[in-house]
Amino acid sequence: DSTAKRPSCVRCLHQKLHFERTYALGPYQGKLQEAVVRVKYPHEHALATSLGRLLASKISLSQSFCQTNTVVVPIPTNWLRRLVRGVNTPDYIAAPVGRNWHLPVFSDLLHCCRKVNKQSSLSPRDRLRNIRNAFRVSKSYNIGGTEVILVDDVMTTGATVNEAARVLSASGASRITVLVLARAA
Repeated sequence: DSTAKRPSCVRCLHQKLHFERTYALGPYQGKLQEAVVRVKYPHEHALATSLGRLLASKISLSQSFCQTNTVVVPIPTNWLRRLVRGVNTPDYIAAPVGRNWHLPVFSDLLHCCRKVNKQSSLSPRDRLRNIRNAFRVSKSYNIGGTEVILVDDVMTTGATVNEAARVLSASGASRITVLVLARAA
C-alpha cells in the first residue's frame, strides 16, 4: 500500500505520480515471480485468472469506491506484441477483479498507440522515455469524474502505470489506484 502522502520509494521521491495508491499481492520473488512469468503465455490464462481472483479477494478496495462511477482498466500492450504473444495478461487479471467487486472492466478504454521496447530490458530512466506518450484514451469514452482501477501484472519502476495514469488523468479520471500481482524492487 503506497497511500502515504509522500512516497517511501527513493526512486519515486523525485517523480510526479499520477495515481493515488498501489496494491500488490507481494514482492516479485519466489513462487509469485514464477507465476507472474508463467502468466505471460497464452496457455496460462487460467493461472492469470486465478491470480486475478486472489488479488481481488486479498485487496478489499471495493468498499472505498463508488460502485456507479468506478471502472477497472487493464494496462494494454501494443497490437504487435499482443499478436506475437497471443495474450494481454492484464486482461485476464482485470476480469475477475471486476467480477468480484461488481465493477465494469473496460479493456478497450486505454490503447497502446505505438511500439515500445520491453521495459524489463531498460534502465529506470530509459523506461520513462520508452513509455512516454505510448497510451491514449479511446474517444468513445467520457471518463470525466470516473475512478479508475488500473491493473497490470508486475510493477518495477512504475513508469508504465504512471504514464497510463497520466493519460487517464488528463482525460478526466478523478482518482486512479493501481493493482498489480507483484512489486519488483
